[in-house]
Amino acid sequence: MASLDSPITIVRPHLIEFGVGTAGKLGKWADEKGYRRTLVISDAFNASRIDVLELKGEVAVFAEVTPEPDTANLEKVLAAANAADAELIVGFGGGSAMDLAKLAAVLAGSAQTLHEVVGPNKVHGPRKVALAQCQRHRAPAARPASGRWSPIPRRWQSLPWKACICWPTSPSSIRP
Repeated sequence: MASLDSPITIVRPHLIEFGVGTAGKLGKWADEKGYRRTLVISDAFNASRIDVLELKGEVAVFAEVTPEPDTANLEKVLAAANAADAELIVGFGGGSAMDLAKLAAVLAGSAQTLHEVVGPNKVHGPRKVALAQCQRHRAPAARPASGRWSPIPRRWQSLPWKACICWPTSPSSIRP
């Protein structure tokens, strides 16, 4: 644990936008930054919706994210990132896609392993991959008069994507 006697550095994303339609701005942001090869990491359901990101250039999709992904799932993502020679990795969907995208941005094209980057200040050397994350804000589960929580109704599951976070163009500043 870090001591409060020592300074800490907080690395913030370059851009955070919330609101209806912001996910569609990702393509323009990537184009302005010169990213031409993108890997989108999502589950199978969200992979069918990547058109909302309006990405240009070569777009590869890894649609095999599993709930609570394990190292085998990470290895598949890294293979996809290296095969795509991705300049930008987009985590698109829920927490599992986000977690894998962050790790892929740090580990793709790197000689470091997962075990070597766990912990503060353990990512060494520059990274060639930038990171963006897009997540839909879902309506909360409904609580009927019975007092029991019910699942999110299907009609709410197609709400627009409302958040986009774009990390710095110098991905070496990303710390796990």
